[in-house]
Amino acid sequence: MTVRNLGKKFKNLSANLQNLPWALIAPSDNPNGLILRSLRATTSTLVISAIQPPVSARETDYLIIPKSRTEYDDLLVPAGNGVFAFHRNQYSNVIKMSWDLLSADGTTE
Repeated sequence: MTVRNLGKKFKNLSANLQNLPWALIAPSDNPNGLILRSLRATTSTLVISAIQPPVSARETDYLIIPKSRTEYDDLLVPAGNGVFAFHRNQYSNVIKMSWDLLSADGTTE
């Protein structure tokens, strides 16, 4: 059995926000694509979108990342797309994630 790689970039945060779309990785920070290596979100819904969702948006209008998706597999986020969190109206919305950016030839940087 091989050991999974963890991403070179990471975020470990705890946010106390309302149910608003919040950028974890902006589309402008993803010029060639990225690979999510690990992702854990307690009460937040994470989505992929090419634009910042407006304040009035619902998470069901976007491509939702299933909570268990990156436990065992990596997830490719296409170039020009970002990862956004819709937080619940609760305290301590914990998100832990790691990722690798791709270079123009498709290899990890």
